[in-house]
Amino acid sequence: MDISLVSVFNWPFDLKHPLMMMLIPNFLYPMENLLMNISAFLTISIAFERWLAVCKAIVHRDLEGTFLGGSCIHYIFCATLSCLLNIPKWFEAKVVEVPHFIGTKSSQRNDSTFWSTKPGHVHTDLRENPYYILFGMTLPRWIFISMGPLILLLTFSCLTLRGIKEFNARTNQTTNQVQITRITTCLVLEFIILNIPRNILIISEGFIAEEDDPEWFRCLLSVNNMLQILNSNLNFWFYAGLNNHFQEGLKSLIYSCRRSNPHSETPDPEAGTDTPVNMETHITLSEANRSNSKDVVLSTQIALNDSDCNGTEV
Repeated sequence: MDISLVSVFNWPFDLKHPLMMMLIPNFLYPMENLLMNISAFLTISIAFERWLAVCKAIVHRDLEGTFLGGSCIHYIFCATLSCLLNIPKWFEAKVVEVPHFIGTKSSQRNDSTFWSTKPGHVHTDLRENPYYILFGMTLPRWIFISMGPLILLLTFSCLTLRGIKEFNARTNQTTNQVQITRITTCLVLEFIILNIPRNILIISEGFIAEEDDPEWFRCLLSVNNMLQILNSNLNFWFYAGLNNHFQEGLKSLIYSCRRSNPHSETPDPEAGTDTPVNMETHITLSEANRSNSKDVVLSTQIALNDSDCNGTEV
């Protein structure tokens, strides 16, 4: 919302709105860094799980059905590590009342009646500390967002691809684990390519000494924001295009929704064509319809048993 709606379209309010001024340092800025870390850590976690499934199949099989082998451990570990790394982000900025000139002439600046206050953002003492800038911002970004994920993803991807190559050399069959690994490899490559501008920005921040960012930095920042949005939306299309089980599940979901629609006229493929009914059984059931419900059930069971014994088809 901060990037697309508020910053570009000023909707539902602009950046100078009091609510937005409170949200940026206390929620949007910390959560943006938190979610970026979770995205990177989850991609690494998935790549590690695929490497474990292909290259350490026995260990992966023993972990199936346990807490360490479930998907919850990935989310818990990534969210916990991201929260620990981003705790200081809630203390880097604060909202204060800054003086604002409302006059129209330069001579009025000495008159206090032409001055008012408005909320603004200022850096805290923690954010201005040079040791925090080095050890709390620059180095963690290089290690946990830029170079660390890149090295780990490349390592796990290469090892996994080598394991798939060895598996294909031993057998011509394609298992479900190999298919899932191929999808994961595509996701990892997509993550690496689309995060190249962000890695350039993180590395270059440590060498830019100017107070104002250069023009190329701002242009690359806009490109990075677009690629981050694209990165979060491509995963669905990878699963939809490469996973047969995902495609079958999606088709079943769409078909079940159409069947639940009373106005839908889609025929049921599981419903067979009308079959001829044996006349004797039909008469027996018709006579039973004149009795109560218990007699109907009992007579129906007797008629079906007789038809099975005689070899007739109901």
